[in-house]
Amino acid sequence: MTEAGSTRQVKLTMKAVAFGTLAEQTGQLPLGKPFRFTGFLVNARGSKSVVFHIQAIESVPNPI
Repeated sequence: MTEAGSTRQVKLTMKAVAFGTLAEQTGQLPLGKPFRFTGFLVNARGSKSVVFHIQAIESVPNPI
C-alpha cells in the first residue's frame, strides 16, 4: 500500500472459520507458508467484530 508517497506495510488480524472438509484441510496446512483464502465477512453475533468465512484455499508459490 502507498500512502503520502511512502510504501506502508499493512497487517490485519481477524477471526476466521471453515467448515467440513475445508476445516480439515486448514488443520493440515504448514505454518509459515503463504496461502490465499477466499470467502466472505459476516458480523459476529452479539459483537462489533467480523468473522471471515473461508470458502477456498490455494497455496501462493511466490509471494511478493
